[in-house]
Amino acid sequence: MKNQEANKIPKREVTEEQVAKFRLDVRYFFLNYAKKNVKKNLWNLFEGWTYSQGESGASASEVADMLLFYQQLMELIEQVKQMSS
Repeated sequence: MKNQEANKIPKREVTEEQVAKFRLDVRYFFLNYAKKNVKKNLWNLFEGWTYSQGESGASASEVADMLLFYQQLMELIEQVKQMSS
C-alpha cells in the first residue's frame, strides 16, 4: 500500500480481557464460517473490487497492491485457522 504512515498502528498495552475477547471472536469466526467459504468469499471480494476498479481505471500498481493484500490476508487466515484448531 502506498502510504506507510496510514498503516502504522499506535502502540498500546493489551489487557487480558481484550486478548480473551479476541480469541473468542476468532473462534466464533472459524466455527461459523468454513475455511473453504472464507476463501471463496474473499476471492469474490477481490474479484468484485478488480471488476469495479477496472471500469474506473485502476492502475496496474493498485491492482498489484490489492492482490498482495489478498494474498497476505489469505496467509493470515491460514495461520489463524491452524492456531485455533
